[in-house]
Amino acid sequence: MAGMIKPFKCNLHKNVLSAEFCGQHKDLFPAAYFDAAPMAGLSIELARRLDSSLAMLPFDYVSEAEAYGAELIGFDDDFGLRAKGKHLNAVNELTALPPMDFTRGRLAEIIKAVGLIKDAGYVPCLNITGYFALIDILLPIEKGFSAWRKRQPALLEFFAIYERDLLEYITLALNAGAQVISYSDPLTSLELLGIKNGQQIAAELILPFFKKISCLENNGVIHVCGISSDILTAADAAWQEIKLEQEEYYSTAVVRQALQATEIKFLGRGCLHHKRKTNTIMQLLIEDIKE
Repeated sequence: MAGMIKPFKCNLHKNVLSAEFCGQHKDLFPAAYFDAAPMAGLSIELARRLDSSLAMLPFDYVSEAEAYGAELIGFDDDFGLRAKGKHLNAVNELTALPPMDFTRGRLAEIIKAVGLIKDAGYVPCLNITGYFALIDILLPIEKGFSAWRKRQPALLEFFAIYERDLLEYITLALNAGAQVISYSDPLTSLELLGIKNGQQIAAELILPFFKKISCLENNGVIHVCGISSDILTAADAAWQEIKLEQEEYYSTAVVRQALQATEIKFLGRGCLHHKRKTNTIMQLLIEDIKE
């Protein structure tokens, strides 16, 4: 069992879609949220502003929930996209949601934007939302956690559906040119869950899902944010330190690993938004993880 773990501190970064930045690029909004060309342009402009080759998208954490029917607001204000309210009232309603549709809507435009970013010479990074951050948009989160503690069948069935949808989403993005997939679920921080709950979610949900991702016939990096990495460590997941040839910014090191990857590689215990230099990077070893 893992010992005491110092929780990863997620710093708010004011340099991503700040009010000032949005004001300077009014011509790209609100089209940058739902049209591939301005979406790619905005992602590239953000990368330039951060002096990075890593162009991340989408700019919000609600695209998956929207694909399941959640209503969004914020297309025309400085606060960005967010859910208008809870989409559902009961856990049992989750299994009636339609599967994600990648042929139309924002998800299709995000995939197109990935290709445009690649063509422009930048490294596309697709941001994906973890299990409970999604549930928090669809349902009152206390109902989600209560259903998890009881291993309510409807919740588990929906998580299986979400995994299948995410696998297709990730595959489409990688095939379109994405070289980094960023996985984040702030609702699974150890400070919120505690060690025991974190271990269970990591062992029963996240690590088996990552094992499935590792079987994809693609190359690239799955980056696990620091908060989401903590519960993997609590579940005794194996991490290996990679020593870099020279000190460089963390996001640059991730990009370098992605460009050199000959398979799916999992990196984590860091933040792609933190502007810090490092001479090491951590790789998650998943060979022994059971599905």
